[in-house]
Amino acid sequence: MREIPSTMAEWETMKVLVGLLEEQLDLKGRVVLYNQQWEIPDDDGIMIEVSFMGEKPFGQGTHYETVKDKYGNDQFQEVNEQMTQEAIGITIYSKSGAARARRHEILAALQSTAAQQLAEKYGFRFGFLPTSFVDASETEGSGRLNKYAYSFNVLRAHVVRRVIDYFDKFTLPPTGSKTLLVNP
Repeated sequence: MREIPSTMAEWETMKVLVGLLEEQLDLKGRVVLYNQQWEIPDDDGIMIEVSFMGEKPFGQGTHYETVKDKYGNDQFQEVNEQMTQEAIGITIYSKSGAARARRHEILAALQSTAAQQLAEKYGFRFGFLPTSFVDASETEGSGRLNKYAYSFNVLRAHVVRRVIDYFDKFTLPPTGSKTLLVNP
């Protein structure tokens, strides 16, 4: 499986999904991010696109923690958390009937043990069922492209931590100001 960064700020849901689908469907190099630079192979094999369709924040909060730095000194951290519902699209297609025959394996991959382990590691959760599943097959050139599109939700927490000064270290009035304006 692809190496996925260890901190929440460094990973994207879509990249985690690409690695998961490559492993679970045994499609190394054939699962791609939508709207990125890649070429469709000239064969009848399966290709999968993973796309971000939108996001709905449903929770936001800020709290503060005191943590030790690498030298054992106390640091004051601001912790911003946002909970979101991401809409993700997955499209599986092939020139042959392979996409039609294996389309159900996407849902199996999203409910696999590997998916659960990734969700626990990165703090997100896949929806149990897709919000839609449609046959998007079309005629392309002289043949038929078998194409199936899923959309589903992922619940995810975004966390940003910043070291800030303790309240007793603030300069009042602010540097460069002669007066402190309250309710200007």
